[in-house]
Amino acid sequence: MHLFVVDLSVSLDMLSPIIYLINKKKQKVFFINVNPIQDYNKKNNKLINFLSKNKRFEKIDDNLSNFKFLFFCHLFKFISFFSVRIFKKNLYWLWKKIWISKFYLSEKFIEDIILKKKVKSITILEDLPREKKALFFKIKNKTNIPLIMINGGINTKPSTAEHGLLKPDFYLASNLTKNHKKIKKSSYFKVFGCLRYSNFWINILDKVYEIKKKKNKKFTIGIFTNQSSSFSHEMNNLIKNLKEKNFNIIINSKPREILPFNLTFQSKEISSSETIEYSDVIISHSTSVIVEAIQRERQIIFPNYLKNFYKEEKKSLFQNNPKFFYPNSFENLLKLIRKIQFKKKYFYRKKDFFIKNLVNINNDEIENRYVKFYKQFF
Repeated sequence: MHLFVVDLSVSLDMLSPIIYLINKKKQKVFFINVNPIQDYNKKNNKLINFLSKNKRFEKIDDNLSNFKFLFFCHLFKFISFFSVRIFKKNLYWLWKKIWISKFYLSEKFIEDIILKKKVKSITILEDLPREKKALFFKIKNKTNIPLIMINGGINTKPSTAEHGLLKPDFYLASNLTKNHKKIKKSSYFKVFGCLRYSNFWINILDKVYEIKKKKNKKFTIGIFTNQSSSFSHEMNNLIKNLKEKNFNIIINSKPREILPFNLTFQSKEISSSETIEYSDVIISHSTSVIVEAIQRERQIIFPNYLKNFYKEEKKSLFQNNPKFFYPNSFENLLKLIRKIQFKKKYFYRKKDFFIKNLVNINNDEIENRYVKFYKQFF
């Protein structure tokens, strides 16, 4: 019996392959969403719908006993409905404050579920807001149940991971980078690899999103944007310029926003996996989903000629790599796209070796690594 805690969609994205494997090995998983702003259910989320087909998967946040959380879910839906109509704004500052808070969570409900369901482990993502993280640390100390923290991506940019007083019992890292220098010698630190970008899970995602392998139709450019970045305006202009050249474009936003679904265009976007599969080339900033683009053999362009883009991206894990392209002007970008457009199908040389170094994936071992780890608590 395991409890998995989900907040933003990135946590659902990262934790789903682990949940799937555990369920497959006949272990029960309880799933709780602690974000009342964004309600994930079988109707609005294909991953939840897919996981729910296994009887050993149980979503508990919509349990009637969780009335405090459910009350605030409905209240926030009401507020989001009228915020644009009355204030003509999305009230981002308000939703962010709500998201990082925990006043709508019932500690007693979560504890009762853990004891009643005989939960053996609690799994959270590293990116969980600090107040919520502290709540689960308090619960884990009271119930004496191990808390597992999963790396929130693949550390594409320099930062320092340190846990202070909120040290998990286990920290499962996607890879080993300079970001881990303060914790890599800790007994709880383990490099497990990123299951999200393994071949095993990408094949599963094809079924989840009913992806049809791309055929030779209209040439398409997939573009991943970051609306909260300093270069969002530059990227929007780039998209505008490419559309003026009559290119077919699919836009996807990374990272996902914290706004309610009805206040963001992201709810209308197709998945990252669909964006990549239905595109012939990818233009992007540094985001973990680039690994899936490599797995799917899509060529990747980083528009370094954009001033603010390069300022944010110059220390990225994906910079200065001969496998990718870095045009120095829009004209150069166009030439590169035209060249890709009329070229035969592309294959990355030594792709498996590159992926293994990037996210520690050995496709023959990574599944068993996670299964064996969680089995010890069963």
